[in-house]
Amino acid sequence: INQYMEVCYYRVLGVRQNASSVELRNAYRRLALRYHPDKNPHNPEQAKRIFQRIQLAYDILSDQQEREWYDRQKAEAEKAKAKETPPSPKNETTNHHQEDNGQSRTKTEQTKPRDSPPNNDDGINLFLYFNFTCFKGYGDDDRGFFAVYRRVFATICEEDRRFWNDPALPYEYPTFGWSNDSYESVVKPFYMFWSNFTTSRSYTWLHKYDEDTLRNAESQESRIKMEKENKRIRERAAREQSDLTRYLVTIVKKRDIRVPVTEK
Repeated sequence: INQYMEVCYYRVLGVRQNASSVELRNAYRRLALRYHPDKNPHNPEQAKRIFQRIQLAYDILSDQQEREWYDRQKAEAEKAKAKETPPSPKNETTNHHQEDNGQSRTKTEQTKPRDSPPNNDDGINLFLYFNFTCFKGYGDDDRGFFAVYRRVFATICEEDRRFWNDPALPYEYPTFGWSNDSYESVVKPFYMFWSNFTTSRSYTWLHKYDEDTLRNAESQESRIKMEKENKRIRERAAREQSDLTRYLVTIVKKRDIRVPVTEK
């Protein structure tokens, strides 16, 4: 399945975008039966990856609320530039402590705000992490589920940190953690924070009217209208980024083996 199919859940299930719930269910059952690892003893690992992708697609499209959100974001996914290898997120560790097994682990990430944010920043392509081909297995190794998504969320915060303008408050966020972390002390705080995530990015680089245009406006009324348009653009971009991040959190939470079934 190519990069686009990894993002487009309709194509994963082989259905039209206006497919009914019955059509979705029938497609899921047919594919799940075909690609279940137990049915593919000669290539169980590949079957497992495909089976997981099919499960994810059905989980999203069978939920009416998530499907509506997904449909709104689908156009953005199609525009996202596919890359063969997901970008390497920035260093995530700043606070460490030694565990019983001798491993150095991050429990709370904390960084210092930068004085001036960059003029432009495309940021990490979150759409690459909406499928499960970006990680291999549920271990703590470099390509494992926990390492990959720990880096992803650390990168999001590192990018947002540059726009943090409140020197009175430290920029802190809970880490995604490791496979054997406690649900109550690590996992639950993580999802509570990220389920309500709001980006700090200014998105001033998306302004339709630059400072020179505003200064040379024909009238105060024209300037106000242009400023309102700039504000609308900023707020829309920030809202979309926040929604996309929170949506990724719901996808990850469904596959997080540390989360009790009753909490998913």
